[in-house]
Amino acid sequence: MLFVFQEKHYCNNYFALITSEEVAVSRLLQERSIHRDLHSGNILYSEYSGEWYVSDFGFCGPADKPLGSIYGNLPYIAPEVINGKGYTFASDIYSIEDDLDEFEDLIIT
Repeated sequence: MLFVFQEKHYCNNYFALITSEEVAVSRLLQERSIHRDLHSGNILYSEYSGEWYVSDFGFCGPADKPLGSIYGNLPYIAPEVINGKGYTFASDIYSIEDDLDEFEDLIIT
């Protein structure tokens, strides 16, 4: 069973969570793709495997094919996207940084 991070707050292993998100984004970068909707609601935890997963690739696409609109969860959207400059690899990194800030606040000790 997979749980959305926001609902269950499974954050006993912060390093594993960060590593999983970074691995997923690095795979996207290797494919020259951008997720465009990274936020904590798209971070899933599997109780079965103990693994973290990035989900919701609906807006994901090639970096060289810009979208005509802004999509995603507003607090996680990079300022340059809101200002009309489009999604880039850097905007995915911005979203990860917002996730990390949220995860740090929810760590279970």
